[in-house]
Amino acid sequence: MKKQTQWSLALIASIGTLSVNAAALDASYYIGAKIGGGHVSQLDNTVTELIDVDKNVTTWSAYAGIRVLPWLAAEIGYVDLGKISLRDVDGDYTATGVDLAAKAIYNINDKFDLFFRAGAFIYDWKANGNNVCCNDSYVTGTVGAGAEYQIAEKWSALVDYKYYPNVGGTPDFHTYSIGAQYTF
Repeated sequence: MKKQTQWSLALIASIGTLSVNAAALDASYYIGAKIGGGHVSQLDNTVTELIDVDKNVTTWSAYAGIRVLPWLAAEIGYVDLGKISLRDVDGDYTATGVDLAAKAIYNINDKFDLFFRAGAFIYDWKANGNNVCCNDSYVTGTVGAGAEYQIAEKWSALVDYKYYPNVGGTPDFHTYSIGAQYTF
């Protein structure tokens, strides 16, 4: 079995275990969506030396989570890291995937939280166009931080930063997002 599949199954099993244990606690479930931008660094030099590349991307994501303790949550989500446009050739790179993370929460007051995230990103890197190389699928880590403000009883607004290293081999993605979250 590939290491990617083993890691994926282990993370899904961990989140499942949290969900079962959360049933005994007063856990809260939530869903959310974010949109933002980002910058790509460390793109392979063989690409950037030959081709002019637009390294700014538009990103979005949708996610679900379970807050199992006042200071701990588990999240799973779909992430679209955008399109890296190649200016001198007809082509681009895209990166999408599933984000699995633990989220540590620090409560400032009744309405305002800071959070820190760490987990895994199971990605699909696509090279689109003639003579654009190469596709890749793998698992990499992800870390992030942000703030959440409760704007209504069940609604929150949030801002966050996430870092995705070595997506598609060498590129690192730095993303900045705003979003909305609904808690059940």
